[in-house]
Amino acid sequence: MDIKKALLQEHSKENSLLIAKFIGDDPERFEVLMQCFFDEDDQMSQRAAWVLTFCWNNHPDLVLPYIKQMVDLLPTDVHMAVKRNILRIFQIQSIPEEFHGRLLDYCFKLLMDRKEAIAIRVFSMSVIDQLSELYSDIQQELVAYLKDEIAYGSAGFKSRARKIIKA
Repeated sequence: MDIKKALLQEHSKENSLLIAKFIGDDPERFEVLMQCFFDEDDQMSQRAAWVLTFCWNNHPDLVLPYIKQMVDLLPTDVHMAVKRNILRIFQIQSIPEEFHGRLLDYCFKLLMDRKEAIAIRVFSMSVIDQLSELYSDIQQELVAYLKDEIAYGSAGFKSRARKIIKA
């Protein structure tokens, strides 16, 4: 299978799952996907982002060599789907300590931006929450912000915020 051609052929869950199944746990095939993910073409990177999530669900270790590039990509002008899928992964994935500061800073910016998509804000909230277990002063800052912001959030935002505040 030509991964690049398959990504451009059709944007559907079925096609994304087919590509992810083809990639499996093969690092070389996954590298081809990541080249598409980091591509400057929005359509290519958006479609690769969805496949990336499916691959990560089954083989999370494949992502490890690309964490630095993913962290570096977040503050750039990338498609919303790319940001959303990076943050979806980072809310669960263990992140090396060297990236914590930049990731926390950027996630706080995304969380506080009411113009940002809800999923991106909620995933940012979860990334901050995960990292705040290592940095207790961040927990207090996050909870204080969420208590102030919860009245203005969507249902998804409120639900995640309540869970974090309660924890």
